[in-house]
Amino acid sequence: MRLRAQGTWVLSFLLLILCTGSSLLGAEPDPSVQTMTAEELEVFRLTNERRVVAGLPACKACWPLVQAARSHCREMMDLGFFDHISPTPGRRLPWDRVALTGATTNRVAENLYEAEDYPLSTIPAQAISSWMRSVGHRHNILEPANVNMGVGMCMRGSKVLVTQVFAGELLNAAGNP
Repeated sequence: MRLRAQGTWVLSFLLLILCTGSSLLGAEPDPSVQTMTAEELEVFRLTNERRVVAGLPACKACWPLVQAARSHCREMMDLGFFDHISPTPGRRLPWDRVALTGATTNRVAENLYEAEDYPLSTIPAQAISSWMRSVGHRHNILEPANVNMGVGMCMRGSKVLVTQVFAGELLNAAGNP
């Protein structure tokens, strides 16, 4: 379901898949934090702030999840779609995109946010606020088993896309930058 509020589209869709296959910036410092933009870091920080207030541990920053989130943002922007399901074979589902980074996990969850005609500095707070009002997105943020997180953003003109990818424990992770 998509919600439209003040010019912003939000995809309200729970995508929590069980695969077969500190500080508010994370429970432990991680080199991937150094690669995130200020806006991506703010989404990360605000998400962990909500988790800590709810009595949960902060998620750890995870480079493979940052890569998966950024690549999905770019693909949605380049191909002109806004969905958890990609039209590109091999990248169709969130766990496919995580697997392409070399990471293996038992669970993947994804939140998407789209905004247009807002200052970039306001997007992180708007995304978190919208996600927390959505049952599915809120579940992804407050799920105790989601212990790793990556955030990606991309902007073209006045349009901004945000992808947030969560995972459980990583069974095999690609190296950090």
